[in-house]
Amino acid sequence: MVDLKSAVAVLLIGSAVACAGQPSAGYERSRTAAANAESRSKPAPLDPSRKVVEQDCSKPIDLYRGNIQCR
Repeated sequence: MVDLKSAVAVLLIGSAVACAGQPSAGYERSRTAAANAESRSKPAPLDPSRKVVEQDCSKPIDLYRGNIQCR
């Protein structure tokens, strides 16, 4: 009969060996998703054809007046 401790040890070693290989496709997808989310979080460049309007950003902002500069 197989000793329970030996069986658990074999299972743990087998799991560690299986995980030590190449990163899974899920890992690569999550890295790609994180990189895409980071690039989307950057603000869009200002439109040079629009004027810059200084607004009090603690109040409602009028997005149609131009590029916003908070004071």
